[in-house]
Amino acid sequence: MDIQLVFTPLARFEEELSCLYEGLAEQFADDPGARFLFYRLATEEKAHAALIEYQRRVVSQDPGLFGEVSVDLEVIRRAAEKVEEARSCSSRPSLQEAVAMAFDFEHSAAEFHYRTAMKEANEEFARLLDSLGVSDRQHYTALSEFAEKRGIQHLRT
Repeated sequence: MDIQLVFTPLARFEEELSCLYEGLAEQFADDPGARFLFYRLATEEKAHAALIEYQRRVVSQDPGLFGEVSVDLEVIRRAAEKVEEARSCSSRPSLQEAVAMAFDFEHSAAEFHYRTAMKEANEEFARLLDSLGVSDRQHYTALSEFAEKRGIQHLRT
């Protein structure tokens, strides 16, 4: 598939995730540690969406330089829909539920497909993509450290 078809659903996923984390930062405003964690995640997801937009613009300048990619767009769309559902849920999650939800989203298939798609498309973008991978690992580490400090159990290790 043409790499240009991947950018819109990926950006939507990152934007939805940023909005979810912003909402969680607001929800836990009385807890400085939780507020900071979710605010930081929101800011970084917003930066990921901006990076995807930048990549879209670069690719659109000369699409012939980029190869075809093998990505299941439906998986990315479903991940974005899950985030949107979480955002629109009328009940507010507990801190433990919010952290568990963040772990799940940070390990979603959309993130995996994004890294895979870009590596297939162009080797130079693989280096840029690796920096996103580092950010993803930092998100996971931040969530793990927060969960450990608070005695929050999570399923992922």
